[in-house]
Amino acid sequence: MIVDGVVVTTVPASACAATCSYAVASLSNGTHHWSITAIDDNGDQGDSGERTFGVDTVPPNRPVFLAGGPYVSTSSVEWLAPTDLPFPPLGTLKNRVVLFEVSRNGVVLGTTTGTSYSVAPQPAGDVTWSIVAIDEAGNRSAPTIARWLEPLHLILTAPKYAFAGQPVTISTSLPSGFSAEGARLGLDRTRPDQHTDAVLAFGSLTTTHTFGGGIEGWQLSGWLADGRYVSTPPITITPRKPSGTSRLKIDAGARFARRRSVKLTLGYPTDAAAAAISINGAKAIPIGLKAATSLKLPKTVKEGPVKLAVTYTCWQRTTKATATIRLDTTRPRLRSAVLQHGTLHVAATDAVSGLASIQLARSSRSHPAKARPFTAALKATTATWVRVIDRAGNASAWTRISHR
Repeated sequence: MIVDGVVVTTVPASACAATCSYAVASLSNGTHHWSITAIDDNGDQGDSGERTFGVDTVPPNRPVFLAGGPYVSTSSVEWLAPTDLPFPPLGTLKNRVVLFEVSRNGVVLGTTTGTSYSVAPQPAGDVTWSIVAIDEAGNRSAPTIARWLEPLHLILTAPKYAFAGQPVTISTSLPSGFSAEGARLGLDRTRPDQHTDAVLAFGSLTTTHTFGGGIEGWQLSGWLADGRYVSTPPITITPRKPSGTSRLKIDAGARFARRRSVKLTLGYPTDAAAAAISINGAKAIPIGLKAATSLKLPKTVKEGPVKLAVTYTCWQRTTKATATIRLDTTRPRLRSAVLQHGTLHVAATDAVSGLASIQLARSSRSHPAKARPFTAALKATTATWVRVIDRAGNASAWTRISHR
């Protein structure tokens, strides 16, 4: 066998039953010429004539993606076929790229002769595609990498209603592990009755602006620095006019309290942003904007009249509502109860709220008679026990009625 004019091997005919082979690993890349000379037992020679073959150990170029790509998803990827490199240093003979190996997240999915690949979608998470070109000689290109990043769907926070001229803040936040640095994000404001304009600088996740008084729609969209798409559903801010009055009612209108915990019923304007309550002119305590709440009167508040004032901080104004209640936690004192000639004479006092009613009972005090308005003398011929109740609801101890 002669390769490039040099006899590289001689093989006895007995070693070649039908075919013979020769390893060309030591040959350089490029085009080579070869021929076979056959010699019989008499020394006669026959030449096969010169032929050409190529040696190619050079990997092909990487696949390239379509202009504007890569076009990838969790289930498909597309690319352009590369050209193979010529055999240096002899001529321009090339092997064709005949196959592409496709991997997703490091797992080889298969091969294809085309320039796209589809497979069942990945359930969730980022996807990294790898495309390797393989030529006729079996050389493999360096992988071409494409990434599909799972989009982030965020939520904008903003007030549902606002008053004209009121500062409003629209914001969102990225999950842990993501950064807005270098991001290309736009927070767009839509005025259906006017125009659309972007008010946020790229990369920002919050803005505060003065509400104009018309319906506003807001939506954020864009890309993080790594190419991940970010978006939010649209939200709407609707204008509202201040209305409503400031009201404060204690224990559904009660004038007296026998416990230090009192229930408040509140009524506040629509533009109220905060509320605080003061007790007898002391420093105001913040309370929530609720229709009903409870207030614990501190022990420093003495029995007697208690003045409560709720101040509502509204948009560009404050309003106030007041109420007074008499705190009485002391039981009334029943000094004596004497039945004389069919008339019950009761001597009792209450220093704070005053006596309100009297209640009688027979031998068993578990089922007393219904309380009746207090009077110092009343007809009671069968009663055994008596007690008095003040206007705050405090009751004296049961006292046995004496007879004369």
